[in-house]
Amino acid sequence: MEGHVATKHRIFGNICREVNSYHGFAIDKPGSSLVTVAADKNGSIEAIAHKFYQIYGMMWHPERENPFSQNDIELLKNAFGGKRMKTEWDYTNLADAYLKRPDYAQEAIDKMLNLAQVKRGDDVCDVGAGAAHLTLCLGKAGLKVSAVEPNDAMRANGMKRTGDMENVSWHEGVGEHTGMDSQKFSLVTFGSSFNVCNRAEALAETARILKEHGWFACMWNHRDLEDPIQKGIEEILKREISDYSYGSRREDQTEVICQSGLFREVHYIEGTIHHKIVTEDFIEGWKSHGTVYRQSPEKFELINKEIRNLIESQCGEFIEVPYTTRIWMAQKK
Repeated sequence: MEGHVATKHRIFGNICREVNSYHGFAIDKPGSSLVTVAADKNGSIEAIAHKFYQIYGMMWHPERENPFSQNDIELLKNAFGGKRMKTEWDYTNLADAYLKRPDYAQEAIDKMLNLAQVKRGDDVCDVGAGAAHLTLCLGKAGLKVSAVEPNDAMRANGMKRTGDMENVSWHEGVGEHTGMDSQKFSLVTFGSSFNVCNRAEALAETARILKEHGWFACMWNHRDLEDPIQKGIEEILKREISDYSYGSRREDQTEVICQSGLFREVHYIEGTIHHKIVTEDFIEGWKSHGTVYRQSPEKFELINKEIRNLIESQCGEFIEVPYTTRIWMAQKK
C-alpha cells in the first residue's frame, strides 16, 4: 500500500469519518464469515466485523490520537463491554427524534409496488426498517412484511407504530446479514438505509433472500436544496463542518447495483411531496440526522441550535418542506 503511512484520510461505509493511518499493507478480500465495515475512497478495507461473533478489526490506531477520539472510545467500549457492534451508525440516542422524520411520497411507493407486481399477502423484507416509515406503507398495502432493524431503540419504536398490524413482524439483523431465509421474498426494500451498509455485500444478501425474479429497491427522501430555508440549513452545515458530505445517500445507485452482476436493468422512480410540518417537529427531526452527528458529534448540539434559530426566525407554527422521494429498483437475474 502507498500513501497510508503517517497520514490521515476519510473512510466510508458503516463508519464514515477521518482516521489516522500507519499501515503499509491491506486486506485484499475478507473471509466468508467477515464483512467489510469501512473502506477508503479507493476501496482499501479499513475495518471488518464477523457476521455472527464479536470479532472486529480496524486498520487505524485509536491509541495514537491525542486527545482520544470520542468515536473510537465508544467503539471500543461497545466491543469490550459485550455490546454487539452491529454498525457504528448507532441511532439509539436519535431514535425518538427519528419519529419526526417525514414519510415517503405515496406516488413513488405506488409506482415501486406496481413495477414489482407484488400483491396482498406477498412476502417482502424491509431492511433497516428503523421507526417503520416505509414498513407502514408496505403493511398498509396488505403485504406480509418482515422488518429487519439492528438498533434496539429504533426497532422498539417501529414495533409500537405497527403494533396493530398482524402482517408485520420484526427481526434483529443488518443489511449484510439479515438472518432471513433464502429465496423467500418477492421484494426487498432499503428505506434510507442502503447507504449505511456495505452496499456490495447488502446486494449479495438481498439476492440470497429474494425469490427468483424478485425485486430490490432502495430509496431516500431528499430535501429540495433550492428551497430558501433549506439553502440556509446547508450553509450552516458547510460552515460548521468544513468537509461535510452526504456520502452515498445522494448518489445515483445505478452503478453499484450494476457492478454486483446480480440484477437486471436498473429502474429509477421519483415522486415529489410537500410536507406541511409543525415547525417544532421539523426542528426536532434534525436531532435524528445521523449523517450530521457522525461527521461532527462535538458540534451536533451547536448545529441543531443554529438550525433552530434559523427556522424560528423565518417560520410560524408550521413549515412547508419540499421533498423528492428517489427510488432505484432492479429485478434479480
